[in-house]
Amino acid sequence: MKIRIYGARGAIPAPGEKTQKYGGNTSCVLVSYEENQKKIIIDAGSGIRVLGENLIKEENLDIHIFLTHFHSDHIMGLPFFLPFYQKSAQITIYGPNPVDNSMEKFVKSYIENHEIAARLGNIQAALIFRELNEETFSLESLKVKTQRVNHPVKCIGYRFELNEKSVTFTIDHETYFDGINAEGKAVKESEKLNAKHIEFIRNSDILLSDAQYLPDEYRQYMGWGHSSILDAINRAIAANVRILVLFHHDPNREDKQIDKIVTHYRRVIERKKLPIKIYAAREGWEYLC
Repeated sequence: MKIRIYGARGAIPAPGEKTQKYGGNTSCVLVSYEENQKKIIIDAGSGIRVLGENLIKEENLDIHIFLTHFHSDHIMGLPFFLPFYQKSAQITIYGPNPVDNSMEKFVKSYIENHEIAARLGNIQAALIFRELNEETFSLESLKVKTQRVNHPVKCIGYRFELNEKSVTFTIDHETYFDGINAEGKAVKESEKLNAKHIEFIRNSDILLSDAQYLPDEYRQYMGWGHSSILDAINRAIAANVRILVLFHHDPNREDKQIDKIVTHYRRVIERKKLPIKIYAAREGWEYLC
């Protein structure tokens, strides 16, 4: 499998001179593999616009978009995804059920009520919708596993397995703790929930993980549904992850700050002789699995 990042920023796009290296677009990742022409896309943040411009050069597209949830930074690019307006495209959209709405109604309304849709015309691609809970299914040879993660709205993590390789996405997730969780619900068995999550990411060849906050910052935002960088690393180590890609960069985090964070934790890992590699998600980078 090949993973190409089109957006890794959290909350809101953050363009500018100080974010050019890692990019300012919000969540969007393309997963591809040689034996299949299906296009697997994780999330539809602002980064999906450029991806769509690349894809419309192809005919008879078979696209599968896996939405983690419906916060704006993960879906704001949907109206700008040009394959929606291409008759020859078939697009299957997966995700959790939005509150008080079906996913199909929500997505269609979100696209068609946007100004860009009025200019490009109504949706012309064939659309298929599949609402997900915690389950396992296959897209031919690709196995897909899902798990609820800890976020203020219903949010799903995805694990893809192919030829004994695995890539996992938990790009909006906070470690569970006893008390009131990100959804405003009481949690009394956080240890069990964290252990369940560790099993979900266990032995991933590549894990893209929420890592928005520095440990000191996280104290201010505990319960917001995002992880500290240290928590993300500790989870990955506990799960024997081979490569950890830090994702959902804070919009105020500058390139030089991300460089410093990665350098620091790489030195710690090297000093402790831990068998894991760490990268920061960067637009345009490709990771092979």
